[in-house]
Amino acid sequence: MNKKFFLFVNYCIAAFLLYWICYPLDFTQLSESFHSVRLIPLLIAILIALFFKLVYFSWLWHMVFRLSLLNVDFQDIFYVNAYTLILKYVIPFKIAEIFRAVGLKLVSKIDLSLALGGTLYLKLITIISILVMFITTCMIKSEFHYFGYALLLLAVFFSMTQLIYFFPDHLSGFHLKQFKHCFTHIAISGKIKVLVVTFIMELGEVITLYFLMIAFALNIQMIDLIYFVSISKLVSMIPVSIQGIGIRESIAVSVFGISCAYANAFGIGFSLTVVYHILPAVSGLIISTFIRLLNDTKRLG
Repeated sequence: MNKKFFLFVNYCIAAFLLYWICYPLDFTQLSESFHSVRLIPLLIAILIALFFKLVYFSWLWHMVFRLSLLNVDFQDIFYVNAYTLILKYVIPFKIAEIFRAVGLKLVSKIDLSLALGGTLYLKLITIISILVMFITTCMIKSEFHYFGYALLLLAVFFSMTQLIYFFPDHLSGFHLKQFKHCFTHIAISGKIKVLVVTFIMELGEVITLYFLMIAFALNIQMIDLIYFVSISKLVSMIPVSIQGIGIRESIAVSVFGISCAYANAFGIGFSLTVVYHILPAVSGLIISTFIRLLNDTKRLG
């Protein structure tokens, strides 16, 4: 399928979901909730989102390479992470992950197979940590509707991290030995450390949402926030929307529509999309552009 057409379809689905969820929305009530927002908690939520998406994730990505005994500068990883966050809105599905690996190869001169393998390893660990968070929340809330599916997915993705050991070192000219490097060279203790740090990374969105709740003066239990974030992350992995736009708002209405007003429930999903996803992507583009201009100035000077 043509990439541009696939991207167009994703945006159309996102637009349809937003239209469908906004149709019964009381915009007057939504406007009032945004006008009465508390600025200090909102600012804290924005700073937390920027920290986790730009700094913490870069540190986590750097940790994967460091534990697999690869020498990659943190500054290079930070630049590539900041620059490529916006690509998730202009490149369909998970092709953006390939661009991140290519960007790392160009900036740090690391082999593309090594960069791609490290990126995929971190992606799999991220999915596993989200599933663990979702399963744990389901057990606490006694919500077992999707519990079996989540366990099955957890087994599948964990098996993927193990099956790669049995891949041949070379396949159709592609150096799988280097691609497997991060999977095979990180010790068990290191893998546990990466999983824990990744789990904290995913909790960053929950912490951001918690301060957004304070900003909008909404009283929702923390366990419900974790449940919403985990399920919205899992559903957003399905390639039907751009970065979960429309999906996140729909799930927010479904999860929080009983405990608070419809407009407030929609506002939860919408504000999280803007603060934790769109704002860091735009900020990353600005920061990476500034870094590139600074480096060009130094090189010319």
